[in-house]
Amino acid sequence: MEAVRARLASRNLGCDGYVTKVVYDPNEQFATCNVNGEAVDLRTFAVSADEVAFFNNEPKVCRLLAGAPSSLNGSSVAATGQPENWAVGPTWAVRTASPGVAQSVASALGGSVKLVSCDTPTTQAPPTSAPVTTVAVAAVPSTTTAPPPVQLAPVGTYTGRFPTGQSGVVSVVAHSPTTDGFGGFFFVARNNMTETSELTQVTVTATSPSGTVLGSQEAPLDSTLSPGQVGWGKVVFNGGLPSNTKFSFQVNATTPEQSTTRNIDNLQILQYQEVNGAITGIVKSVAAQGGGADVSALCVDSNGTPLDIEHATTSDIPAGGQASFQDNLYGTPCSLYLLVVTGWAPT
Repeated sequence: MEAVRARLASRNLGCDGYVTKVVYDPNEQFATCNVNGEAVDLRTFAVSADEVAFFNNEPKVCRLLAGAPSSLNGSSVAATGQPENWAVGPTWAVRTASPGVAQSVASALGGSVKLVSCDTPTTQAPPTSAPVTTVAVAAVPSTTTAPPPVQLAPVGTYTGRFPTGQSGVVSVVAHSPTTDGFGGFFFVARNNMTETSELTQVTVTATSPSGTVLGSQEAPLDSTLSPGQVGWGKVVFNGGLPSNTKFSFQVNATTPEQSTTRNIDNLQILQYQEVNGAITGIVKSVAAQGGGADVSALCVDSNGTPLDIEHATTSDIPAGGQASFQDNLYGTPCSLYLLVVTGWAPT
C-alpha cells in the first residue's frame, strides 16, 4: 500500500487524506484518499491471484457498485447506474468516480483501466494453455437513425499511416514488440465498421513460441472510434515478458445505442507541443454539455510502432470553454506522437 501511495505522489497525483480501513481478509489491504481532488478507494493484494478472486467475488463487487455497505470492508458509494471505473495492476486496484482519474492512476502506476458493471459478469477466467487465435468481433448492426457523437480524429506530429486492418470490424493494426521496463504493452486498433465504436475492449493474450499462455490482460481503447479511425490502449503484464513472446488479440466493439458510458466526445485539441519532457496544449469543448476531459498521448517511432501511452486530465470545461493540459512523458522519447481527447459529464 505504501508503494502505491509513493508512486502516486511521485507522479504528482497526490494521495491526500489517506485513511486505512479494516478489512477482514489477510490477503487484502484497503484505504481511501483524494487523488486530483477526487475520493478513491485503494486496494492492494498479497498476490495477483487474490486480486482475481476479488473481482470474481461478484456479490462483494456488486455491493460496492450498488452503494450497499459491504460486510467485508464497511465502505459504501452512491449508486450511479453506470459501470464503475477501476485502475488495476497485478496486485492493486483503485476505484475512481471519473474515467479521467482512472486513466491517470493507471498511467502513474503502470496499470490499465477496467470497467466493472453488475449488468455484465465480473468474472475473470484464469489463463489456460489452450491455443489462442487472433479474433476481431464485429459489433451488432445498428438500428438507430440518430447521428453518433462527433469524434475528432487524433492530432500530433506523427504523419505516417497505420495498416488498414480487417474489413468490417475493429482490429489491432500495430503494437509494441514486447513489454517495456514496467510490463506495459501498447497497441493501436482501427475501426473498419460502418458505425462508430463507443467502447472498444481489447483482450491481449501472450504466448511463448511453443504455445504456452504466459498471460492475458484486457483494457479499453482510450477513445470512441468513428469509422476508419484509429485508437490506442495499454495493458500491463506483471514482471514483463520475454522478447520472443507472441501476442494475439480479441476485440469487442460496442456501438452507441448499446453503450452505457457517459463519455462526451465533442472536444477539440486547439494547441499542442512538446515542452521540457511533456506534451502541453489547450482543449476546447464544442459540445452543448460541459465536463472534464482526458488527453491521451501515444508515442511512436518512425514506423508507427507504439512506444508509450500517457494521460492528462483537465478540470471541468464549460460548454464552449477551454482548458489547458500537460501529458508528462517521464523520460520517454516522444518526438513523434498522436493525441486524442475524450470527456465525461460533470460529477
